[in-house]
Formats: sequence, structure tokens, C-alpha cells
Amino acid sequence: MDYYISYGAGVNSTAMTLLLLSKGLKYPIVFADTGGEWPETYGFLATFKEFLVDNFDVHIEVVRKLPTLYEYLYSLRLTPSLKNRWCTDRWKIRPIQERYPNCISIIGWSKEEEWRIRRAKWARRKFWAPLYEEGITRERCIKIIKWFGLPVPIKSACWFCAFQSKRRWQILKQRHPELFKKALELEKRNKQVRGAQWGYKINEDLDDLVGNQLVLGFLQP
Repeated sequence: MDYYISYGAGVNSTAMTLLLLSKGLKYPIVFADTGGEWPETYGFLATFKEFLVDNFDVHIEVVRKLPTLYEYLYSLRLTPSLKNRWCTDRWKIRPIQERYPNCISIIGWSKEEEWRIRRAKWARRKFWAPLYEEGITRERCIKIIKWFGLPVPIKSACWFCAFQSKRRWQILKQRHPELFKKALELEKRNKQVRGAQWGYKINEDLDDLVGNQLVLGFLQP
């Protein structure tokens, strides 16, 4: 059965890809683009693509589901759900599975993520988690990326993800005010249809949650 690397452009999947390639193990590398990743993630993805071509002569394949996730939410006057991650299934997992049906996904779950392993086995997913098998932690993944001379990517997620921390929302507002306004627009459209209590956070407006406090520091990997 064939394998493919499920690449998310974050710390774990980047370190895993580098480790596999350094061992001479080459598989298709696939990134599912929701259209809503942070600009910093797209910037790292471009850097990593170039690095892989120059050093290993391999390419990252990008798959996309249309409309984009933001366009879908906007058209239905929704914000991402706090109850479950259906968007991950529809815009990340399924597009790759449709491109590589009946194949085994190589996933960057680290030593700390045993709960993901158990859940995937319970769901009878076809996967291989080499980081977990080798006992590699997230901290070690960061060291691996630095050893290859690459910048450490931020945690990959959509910039309008309902699960992101208050600090990430604050950084979004400071660094990318145009994207923050678009996130507010999703919330506004949702509340106009479903009531004032519905938004990214129940019974709390995103703008009130974030406030105007200046946040120093960087996005966490």
C-alpha cells in the first residue's frame, strides 16, 4: 500500500519530513490549503518548498477544496464551531484522502500525542506516526528544524480559528488588522442571523475579548 506525508506546515510535520528525507525515505508530500492559514505559515511554506527542492529535489503538492473555508463560512453566515473541528475534516483531511485514496497517511504526531494515536486507531484510520514510534518530542522537533538551518514555523491554523488563544487573536489584530476585520465580519453576520450570543466565544464579542492591549513577543511554534 502506498504512503504519503500529510504536511501541515507546523513544527511536527516539518521535522518529520526532514527526518524521513534525511534517511532517504521519499514519499509524496501533501499540504491541504484551506485558504485561511496565517500569512506567516504561507511564508514558511514558500521557504520550505524552496529548501526541499534545493536539498532533496522533492516538491510539496498543494490540494485545495473550493470554495475556501472562509468563503464557505461567509456565504452561510457562520463562524467556526467551538463544539467540533468539522472544518478540519472537510478542508484538510478529505481533500488529501480524495487525492490519495486507500493510502496510508504519514502523520507528525509526537511522543506527547498518544491520545491522537488512540483516537486514530479507534477510528480505524490508516496511518503511520514515525515521530511517536521513535519517541521524538515536540521540543526535539524544534531542535531538528534549527539543525537544518530553517526558521521554526508557527503553530499552523486558520487565522479565524475559534480554538485559538486570546493572545493569538490579539497578535492577529496587531499584525494583520485587515484579517482581524474579516474575522469580525464573520461574527457579525453570524449574530445577525442566530442571535447576539453566537460568535467565536459564547456570549462574548471577539472585539471585547481581544481589547486594545499591546502584546509583545512572537507567535508560538
